Amino acid sequence: MKTSLFFVACAAFIVAGSADLDQNLLGNYPHNSADINSVIAVNKRNFSSSSDYQESSVSLSRANLRQPHILSINTSGSRLQGNITYNGKVIQQIRDKRVYVNLSPYLSLGKHTVKISTRYSPASSSVSVEFRGPGINVTQQTSGSGILNYTLNVNVN
Repeated sequence: MKTSLFFVACAAFIVAGSADLDQNLLGNYPHNSADINSVIAVNKRNFSSSSDYQESSVSLSRANLRQPHILSINTSGSRLQGNITYNGKVIQQIRDKRVYVNLSPYLSLGKHTVKISTRYSPASSSVSVEFRGPGINVTQQTSGSGILNYTLNVNVN
């Protein structure tokens, strides 16, 4: 009888712990799979030229678009110079060591393309690109060429 009670107590503890873990990992995000963001990161390097090309693809739930989705670019060097485009239109010029853009106001249902084209100096420094939002965090980093071409493909469903 003591053994049975012990196993029942252990099973209850495991179930309660799993539910608590699920709540801690997902926070207040909806548990409907259609409302959870996902990421596919593809890192491509263009070795035939002096620049790096990187690409990431993310799927976002439109239910989360009211919350910030921040794209940030940082360099360890002295400066960045270039543009961020959204579906072919320049939305932000890059003229500093750090740039932050909230993409939520631009995002809507469908497929979108965010491109970063920038030069960084000195060329030996590094550049990191990060996209963060509810349940999503994509980071890419490059160094050594002085040029970054990064594409973020965003599918909002």
